[in-house]
Amino acid sequence: MGMKIKFLTLHTVAVKMYKYFIRESNREKLYQSISNPEQRTMHATTLCQKKTHV
Repeated sequence: MGMKIKFLTLHTVAVKMYKYFIRESNREKLYQSISNPEQRTMHATTLCQKKTHV
C-alpha cells in the first residue's frame, strides 16, 4: 500500500490562495464562509482535512 505525500512550499500556498481569492472576486461570491478560515484555506490549497491530521 503506497502513501501519497504532497509537499507545498510557502510560495505555492501563497500563489494558490491568491488565485483562489481572485476567482472569488471574479465570481463576486465566496466559495466558503469567511467565518470559517480553516475550511477556506483547505479548499483553496486543495487539501483534504483527513489527509492533514496524522
